[in-house]
Amino acid sequence: MSADKIVFSIANDFPNGKVNPTTFDTEIRESEIASQFDGIIISGADCDVWFSEEQSEGNIAILGSLVAAHQGADSDVRTKQEIMKDIFYSVTSQEQSMRLIAALDAYPSFEVMIGQTSYDLARQRAATALSAEVLTQDDYDLIDSKLPGYVAPE
Repeated sequence: MSADKIVFSIANDFPNGKVNPTTFDTEIRESEIASQFDGIIISGADCDVWFSEEQSEGNIAILGSLVAAHQGADSDVRTKQEIMKDIFYSVTSQEQSMRLIAALDAYPSFEVMIGQTSYDLARQRAATALSAEVLTQDDYDLIDSKLPGYVAPE
């Protein structure tokens, strides 16, 4: 099976003409179509919804109902510059700063995902850097804590 991208116009398809990416992502993840859901990307006037496999008409209808019900409440979206500044202002050592820079060089899609408000995908890229031992767990935790939608461990 191939990946599937379903595109919605923010102005025309969402009831308030706006999307809260974090909330909408959660709404999809809590639905019956969550198992194949990869994430969303806000690209200009569109909201791209990505799935790992091509979606059935039934799943597309479910997604359409989620779009129609989404209220686009106040978003916790911050600019890429704000998030990156927050991350780098929070480093605890020069070594940590160098690891973060090395991770950005090795995984440039991380910064792209932040710029496109795809915070879950950005977390996945950071996790990949952690698995590849480019980042330490402390580095990953710092990044995770600065991305919108962060949930502190209990």
